[in-house]
Amino acid sequence: KLLAGALAGAVAVTGTYPLEVIRTKLSIPNSGYTGMVDCFRRTVSSQGPVGLFRGLGAGIASMSPAAAINFATYGTVKEFTLKYISQQPPISASSLYGAISGATSMTLLYPLDLIKRRIIVNPSLYQAPKLIHACMMVVANEGAKGLYKGILP
Repeated sequence: KLLAGALAGAVAVTGTYPLEVIRTKLSIPNSGYTGMVDCFRRTVSSQGPVGLFRGLGAGIASMSPAAAINFATYGTVKEFTLKYISQQPPISASSLYGAISGATSMTLLYPLDLIKRRIIVNPSLYQAPKLIHACMMVVANEGAKGLYKGILP
């Protein structure tokens, strides 16, 4: 089931990834794009269709661990609650378990998201394999804390 979920997630990430690239490019202040269609056209024109998939490796690499961390954390928090807090937690506790597991997953995997966005924004800066090279550059230039740059408002 975990493998099937990972494969389904990889297909879903790949299918929606061009929208992620466009969203990321549009979020850059003064990007010069007039909208989604303009961003799409200019990206394909300047980089070819592959430009819509810059950073995909990091996106897929973060998807499988995210599912695993979510499931593991959810189950652990639920078991802890049942063992130490209440044998009959309220139905709303499930939302709390989900929030904790989601926050844990996103915090642990934030560096991959940061790398993915940096590859999208400046693909020529990184050499193949881009994911590893980008991680090494961030750590070399900004230290390990650079992998969490922007996690807090």
